[in-house]
Order: sequence, then C-alpha cells, then structure tokens
Amino acid sequence: MATVNFTTNLALALPTTGDLSGTWGTAVNTGISELVDQALGYQAFSATGGSDTLTIPDAATGVARSIYIQLNGTGGGTVNVPTTKTKMYFVFNNTASAITFKVTGQTGVSIPAAAKIALVSNGTDVIPAINYFSTAISAAANTGSMIPFYYANQAAFPSAATSHGAIAHSHADNAMYFAHSSAWWRLLDEYTDVTVAQGGTGLSTLTANNVILGNGTSTPLFVAPSTAGNVLTSTGTTWASTAPAAGGVTTFTAGTTGFTPSTATSGAVTLAGTLATANGGTGATSATAAMASLMGFTTTATAAGTTTLTNTSSYYQQFTGTTTQTVRLPVTSTLVTGWTFHIVNNSTGNVSVQSSGANAVITVLPGTTAMCTCIGITLTTAADWESGLTDFSTATGTGSVVLSTSPTLVTPLLGTPSQGVLSSCTVDGTNKVGYLNIPQTGAAKTASYTLVVGDVGKFVVLGTSGLVVIPASVFAVGDAISVVNNTTAAITCTSSAITAYIGGTNTVRTSFSLATRGVCTILFVTTTVVVITGNVS
Repeated sequence: MATVNFTTNLALALPTTGDLSGTWGTAVNTGISELVDQALGYQAFSATGGSDTLTIPDAATGVARSIYIQLNGTGGGTVNVPTTKTKMYFVFNNTASAITFKVTGQTGVSIPAAAKIALVSNGTDVIPAINYFSTAISAAANTGSMIPFYYANQAAFPSAATSHGAIAHSHADNAMYFAHSSAWWRLLDEYTDVTVAQGGTGLSTLTANNVILGNGTSTPLFVAPSTAGNVLTSTGTTWASTAPAAGGVTTFTAGTTGFTPSTATSGAVTLAGTLATANGGTGATSATAAMASLMGFTTTATAAGTTTLTNTSSYYQQFTGTTTQTVRLPVTSTLVTGWTFHIVNNSTGNVSVQSSGANAVITVLPGTTAMCTCIGITLTTAADWESGLTDFSTATGTGSVVLSTSPTLVTPLLGTPSQGVLSSCTVDGTNKVGYLNIPQTGAAKTASYTLVVGDVGKFVVLGTSGLVVIPASVFAVGDAISVVNNTTAAITCTSSAITAYIGGTNTVRTSFSLATRGVCTILFVTTTVVVITGNVS
C-alpha cells in the first residue's frame, strides 16, 4: 500500500491529495475500512497470566485497536497497550482472577474477575473513562444498560477537546464520529463513498474490466478495453485503447554471432551460418572442425625461449627440439576453474611450466606429459594451478621422476647401475645389505685414530705410529670393524672407554696389543661391550 501516513491513535491509513491513484481499493479496505470495522468491533484475547502486550500496528490488524476487548485465558497478570495511542477501551475480564490493564511501565487499572469496565488511554497510562453521568444510566426494557451518545446533529455534539476519545452518533446524517485533537472525525461506513481526498474514488461502483485513470481531486476516468487485441497507448496527455501499429521488422542484425539473417525488413527472419566461438559456439560446421576449434593442437620447437599461453591457446601443447623451453600459463582471472592444458615434452630438454607471475608450477622432463589445471582465478602464483605428470614415453633425462614417497617395487629389474648409493637398506627388513668384499676405510692411519660409524663392516689399516681408540656409545649391537697392523712391530690400541674383552678371556682390558702384520676384529655385543679376536694379546 502506497500510503505512508497513518492516524496517531488507530493507525489508520491517512492518504493525502493525489495518493493511491488507481490503488484506492486495497488502501481503503485494508488500511481504513477494515481497521475502522475492527476499531468499532469486538475482539477476544487469551491472557497468559504473565505480561501480555496488545498492539495497534500501522494499516494492520491489532487487538488494541478494538474498542471492546474480552480477556479470556488466565488472569492474575498484566495486559499492556500502546503508550502513544489515546483511545477508549471497553474491557471484559472473562477470567477467574484480576488483570491489570495498563500502559507499559505504568500503574493502570486493576479489573476484577468477570468485571466489565470503560477505560481510556490518555497517552501516559490507562485510567477509568467515566466518573460522572449527567443523567442516570437507564435500563430500558429488552435493551440492557446504555450510556447515551445519540445526538440530533453535529451541532449538538459536546466539545471534542473535552471529549477526547469519545464516540457520538449524529442522527441528521446517519453517521458516527470520533473525538480527537479538538475535532470530531467522521468514521467510515457502508453508506458513504470514500472521496478522492480521503484516498478513495468517490464512487460506489467501478465498471468491470475498465482501466482507471487518475483525475486530480475529481472522481477517476475510465478506459474501456474496446476491440480485442488493442493496447493501452499514450496520447501525450492521457491514455486510450487503440489497435497496435501495423508493420514488421524494420532493422535486424546478427552482430558478431557469425549468423546471417535471411531478410532485414519484413516477414519471418531466418538465421543461417555458424555461431562464433566468442559467442559460445564452435565457429565450425563439422564435429572434427569443432573439436579442433575448441581443443586445438599446437606444436612448438624448443629454443630456450618462453611460450606464453592465453585463454585462446590450444588445449594440446607439444614441444619438440633439442633444448629447453619455458611455458608461461595464462592469467587465471581470464579463465574458469577446470581449464586445462595438456603439455607434451617430446624434446630432449626440460620444459619448465610457470604461472603468469613466473612462479614454478612443474618441470616436464623429456619424454613425459603434464596436465596443468586452473583451480583458482584470483592469483598469479602457482597456488591457482594443479599439475601432475600423466604419461611417460621414457624415464630418462636430467631430472628426477618421483612416483611416491615410499614406492613398492614388485620384482624390479635394477640392472647394473654405474653409480648411486643405497642407504639404510636391508636384505630381510632387519639386517642391512652388506659388502661382497671388505672395503678399506680410508688411507692407513699413522696417528691415533678414533673409530667412527663409517668404519663398520670395513677394515682400518694402521701404519707407522698409528693406533685405534674404541669410543663408547657410538656403535650399535652387531657392528664389527677389522683392524690390520701393517707395520714391523706390535701396536698398542686403547679400549679404556668401554668394556673390552679379548676373545676366550674374562679380563676387562683397557688396552690391547695387535701383533705385527696381525689382524683383529672388534665386535660390539652391546653398545658398551666389545669382544676382540685375532692376533691380539
């Protein structure tokens, strides 16, 4: 409803001149007539026994708008009415306990159980509406108790300023009035047409199916449908029902779509041709041509340069040649997620794939293929790309191919590698792979030499002035080291840091003598206990 102004107390729609043109029915019915009907009527409300609130919402139904309210449910609590609404209330406490009827935060009036009372909200609180009658309340036969509010005409009404909230009936014009703001306001009823100034039409009936036109402060004008197929047409000053103008297509173009119209002026327009790729088509007339257009194939000879891709580049990118090449992927903001490039390296050099910001995405080794898929459209770094190797024509090259963190090789044929190191390998899951011969650990020692883990499984040669020292807490159980005295005299070696025994004896030795040209083996039976066998004493 277009009306935005409402009366202070009953929150009725308060249209001004020119409001609600053509929409008076809804505004008057829902914003005035129905609410006045509610305001002068009766409503029941189920009290909870606690603190209940009644409202008078703008242009919407609300219990507090009704002049007569019957309180059902549970008594003993309070019923609050709007603070700023000044109006009459006739209240029937139809519960078993007293109910306080008041403005929120105020004292109000306590209504005993089963009592009926006339109250008024003065904008501050609810107070009794009547404390004096100029004549006694009479009980006419068959009519019940009555309070007189009948007047011969409006001139006989009391002062509205002193009768704020009162309702009066004028017999002369058969109408009801409400006292508010020092004036008597006529209430709407079924016998009076709502004027344009009041937000209505001033009419009792509307011609069926006619279009209503605003007419200033006068009653509306109407436009009849007239002939079938007519349209509502502006004449520049008003509206009329007229036949549509004759004619057909005057100008038609297919733009950049690739289509060609069969005619540009009249009749049915037929399009022919192929839809361009830029307009969502393929720009092709066959499936193979469409595949070539949408997917595409581009081959590039490597030249140690940079190939920059865009959102128009082919899906399949092949590189041939004998040197390296850099591939710069498109700016992701020009793509959509899922956009993929198939990069095949059939050259002998590495193809380095980078993001648009020159960040490394993946290195495609010779004889391999990589898929690079856009997974984000905001960054220029490698974070917006997902990549992986998909095909291997060979597994050779200058880079490394990692299959997984801990790959399992089933019956592999390792061949005879010319170089490489196997570290931490075992033959059975526990025991390390050993040597088929006993390697020497470095050059002959010609000074005091402390054994190290790298000596395990090897032999240490002692030259002139050389000797070995066995350290503690360095070796593991089962480690063994051989020592050779390649001199013409016996050599005394140090074993004081550990518990050392000569094989076949039970005496702890802090040193031992290795005979000339003698060989001994030092075996760690624990990390701190060794047994020394061979040409020793």
